[in-house]
Amino acid sequence: MVRVINHNYITYENDIRSLLQAFFPGQQLLWEEDDAAGNAPGEVSPQSLTVDVDAICDGCDRSEDRFIDKSLIKRVLYKHLAVMTGRLLPWGTLTGIRPVRIVEMMLAKGLDPDAAREEIRELFLVSEEKLDLMFSIYAREQEVLGRLDIARGYSIYINIPFCPTRCLYCSFTSNPVEHWEHRIDEYLEAMRRELEQIRFLAGAAEENAEDLSAEAAETTAGARLPGRNRIADRKLQTIYVGGGTPTALSAAQLDKLLTMVEEIFGYETYERTLPENGSGGRGTRKEMIRRVPVAELTVEAGRPDSITKEKLEVLRHHGVDRISINPQTMHQKTLDLIGRRHSVEQTIEAYRLARGMGFDNINMDLIMGLPGEDLEDVCETLRQIEALRPDSLTVHALAVKRSSRLSTEGKAWGGVARKGLDDEGMDEVADMTAMGAETAAGLGLQPYYLYRQKNMAGNQDNVGYAAHGKECVYNILMMEEKHTVIGVGAGSSTKEVTYTSGAPFEKTVRRFENVRNIGDYLSRIGELLERKQTFFEDGAPMPRR
Repeated sequence: MVRVINHNYITYENDIRSLLQAFFPGQQLLWEEDDAAGNAPGEVSPQSLTVDVDAICDGCDRSEDRFIDKSLIKRVLYKHLAVMTGRLLPWGTLTGIRPVRIVEMMLAKGLDPDAAREEIRELFLVSEEKLDLMFSIYAREQEVLGRLDIARGYSIYINIPFCPTRCLYCSFTSNPVEHWEHRIDEYLEAMRRELEQIRFLAGAAEENAEDLSAEAAETTAGARLPGRNRIADRKLQTIYVGGGTPTALSAAQLDKLLTMVEEIFGYETYERTLPENGSGGRGTRKEMIRRVPVAELTVEAGRPDSITKEKLEVLRHHGVDRISINPQTMHQKTLDLIGRRHSVEQTIEAYRLARGMGFDNINMDLIMGLPGEDLEDVCETLRQIEALRPDSLTVHALAVKRSSRLSTEGKAWGGVARKGLDDEGMDEVADMTAMGAETAAGLGLQPYYLYRQKNMAGNQDNVGYAAHGKECVYNILMMEEKHTVIGVGAGSSTKEVTYTSGAPFEKTVRRFENVRNIGDYLSRIGELLERKQTFFEDGAPMPRR
């Protein structure tokens, strides 16, 4: 237990809490005011540590700039805690989820890369290893995003909140598919209404412009026209179907979903040479492919136990160009423990089936710091992944989310080692993630996107590695909040990004959340559509169904 005294810096409590949790993983923080009010369970033991923030940071908030004060408070507190614990954190004082954005901001100020690196090092005490990672990913992101006019585009995230089972660490909107089988068609129809609304709003300006004379159109360029809204004239650039587990749907339901997207946003038809179905041999055949005209169409086929030949045929027929087959680990004991309910063999079979059917951009996710796993376990997982040779590999450090079973059922898991979530495991998880990076490099995969979360094992990160040209564009757009992403389905989130000037970091981000509960989503879909239209402003009436 760590007793915390903080009366003078309450406005910075969230940042202080995050830093303390990083230095004292797995320990309870007992804030003095809670103790005095009788709100904290138990009593402070003589063995408890005391961190007197008031004394440590005395005088750190005397400027008139909140950012300067916050940065100074965190640096002073960090240096004190580093001496107290004998530990340095790889990410220094950084507790936000988007470290790469800091690189962008520094370079936008006119600093050259060396000066920007030095300023980040001094301000945030980031390790050299993580500085290298930040700058290399920034350069890769610029290369990838240079292919698109992102400010004039938008993306769609389609949420399928169903899974075969709920994993121990999962915090996403995920419901056992067997409980909702009788309402999935109703769910798809509700999403159809959301997708039709997006198409209407994005096309409204174009349709209205047809009624204007050339002169009127010229004089109103950039102005809001009757019926106009903030996503009008935007081009749909990427679609990401996630969850949950999209392939928890049947092949017929997947076909219905992707056909629906094509009917609403249009599609192109082309001929493609493909391997003979699942043969993995040299035989090929011609097949006609339909595909909505976007830069990237991803479907997470995450759970190997939900993947079948019929479902992969549906994805291929609709031109899906990127899929994920996510093992998380290649150890059966861990899969059973975390509730994955599939075998290692199923992972290998699903991967080989997809590869044999012509999928040439397959991602695999791994989690470092899973309960009970050590370096030897991770080494064996990486050996098997290396043999499969995926096109991209996403290496996550375990994060304990408040809504996950690992958190809500904490007492039940008290006897299970959680690497990196206590003092003893931090270095081991760092070694695990380093091994993941080495394996990716050996496969020719380079880092291309990065994000962090609270309560991450070993104070580490989540990094996506990909071969050149196999990066997930949506991941970068969404994580770096580069343009508007519109969520569809229960539990999805919409982020509207508006650039306020030419500088890329001078932008506003507004959020709109769909209700998480599936029953509420279905019963309130009309209300949700009205609210979302208001969110994007200028209420041209919705087309009647």
